[in-house]
Order: sequence, then C-alpha cells, then structure tokens
Amino acid sequence: MGIPESQLSKWSDHGPQDASKRTHEAIREVLSEYSWPPGVTYDFYLQGSYSNDTNIQGDSDVDVVLELQSTFHYKADSVYDTWKLFRRDALRALRKGLREKYVRQGSKSIKIKATQS
Repeated sequence: MGIPESQLSKWSDHGPQDASKRTHEAIREVLSEYSWPPGVTYDFYLQGSYSNDTNIQGDSDVDVVLELQSTFHYKADSVYDTWKLFRRDALRALRKGLREKYVRQGSKSIKIKATQS
C-alpha cells in the first residue's frame, strides 16, 4: 500500500515561508538599528523548522537565535558582566523597534506576538 497523494502533498507543503522570512528580516533590522554598548557583537539566525526547510504549519512559531559573540568579563569596565545584561538589551531593542505590546519576556525566551500586518 502506497502513501496517499493527499498525505504527500501535505508533507511537501512548506507553509507560510514568506511570513517567516518577513518576521526574520524585521527582527534582524530592529536588532541592527539598536545602539548596543561598545564592543558587543552578536549573531542572529533562524533555528528549527524554518531554517531546516521542513514542514511547518500556518500557526507555527519562528525560532530565532540571538547569540552573544563578544566575551564575558568580570571587571567593572567590561562590556557585559552577565548574559542577563545582553538579554535585557535584546528585550529593549525589540520593544523599541516593534510595538511594545507585542514583545514579552518568557521564562526561557523573548516572545513576540504575531500580528496581521
């Protein structure tokens, strides 16, 4: 017995790729326009089903990673003493660049609510 054509079509449909691309680009732009403290470097990339080009549904979330690339220091004059300061600045950047009501801090990540526009 073969796999029904309807199931193959469902598996091959990659869902709303344009929406994920716009979301990714909007977040990237907001982060690049933020005034980060001197010496802060980061990488920003997609993770999960969007980056792997696997099947996603219309209501799927977009997983992105904002990774601190600069080194942690423990001196008072350093760029960052803890990752919490980097997260704080990331949250500020997103709230400043996006509508604040759509950005909230989760327990493990920053959440951005989807909008229709």
